[in-house]
Amino acid sequence: MIEKCVAAAAKNLLSARRSGFHLEGLADDFVPESVEAAYSVQDKLVELSEEAIGGWKIAAGTGPEPLCSPILAGAYRRGSDVLNVAGAMATLVEAEVGVRFGNDLPPRDTPYSQQEVQSAIAALHPSLEILGTRFNPKLEVPRLTVIADLQNNSAVAVGAPKENWQGIDLSRLGITLRIGTAVSTVDAGPSITDVMDALTWLANGRARDHGGFKAGQVVITGSRINAPVGRPGETVSADFGALGAISLRLV
Repeated sequence: MIEKCVAAAAKNLLSARRSGFHLEGLADDFVPESVEAAYSVQDKLVELSEEAIGGWKIAAGTGPEPLCSPILAGAYRRGSDVLNVAGAMATLVEAEVGVRFGNDLPPRDTPYSQQEVQSAIAALHPSLEILGTRFNPKLEVPRLTVIADLQNNSAVAVGAPKENWQGIDLSRLGITLRIGTAVSTVDAGPSITDVMDALTWLANGRARDHGGFKAGQVVITGSRINAPVGRPGETVSADFGALGAISLRLV
């Protein structure tokens, strides 16, 4: 994928994010043909946005090189904030475990160990990711284009910190997700080992290319349960048991 096509794809995606107007697709030359090309579009989108990276999303427990994407700083919200459903082009809500770093892990020649990555973590957070599409919802969007569009990330709501998290068994973490009157539950997901493996891979890979992890950044570690986003006037809430709870009002 040549550089001018990477730039054009990123510009189109960023324009849709900012305007709220859905695209009817990308020109054939702008569609990534590999994960590496999709990552190049991600990088260009971040560059063109002129925003800092507020964190990352990564699918822990899905293999040695899980899919990932940076998250723009402006996408982050606190629990109890409001979310404009139309403005976020929102389609789904996912309950995820967020990891906030308390220390920087800057790029270096020697790879970071899992212990070093874990030691840099300040807290875990109950989190909600809002997924949205920059395309007409009736379209079937190619998988690599979805990856290029920051894996459909539109927003992340981060709940209160859990600083003493080491004794929580994430693989058996029970979560109840409520959207309006609809209720969903799950009691299994990626383990702490899965999460640390993914974070260590990210620290030594994609994050390294963007200045490494920085104190205050929050990485969301993969969907544990999801549901349609809901309607304005409803509230999205998720109870993560020992990890705490979070809510987000839709407008």
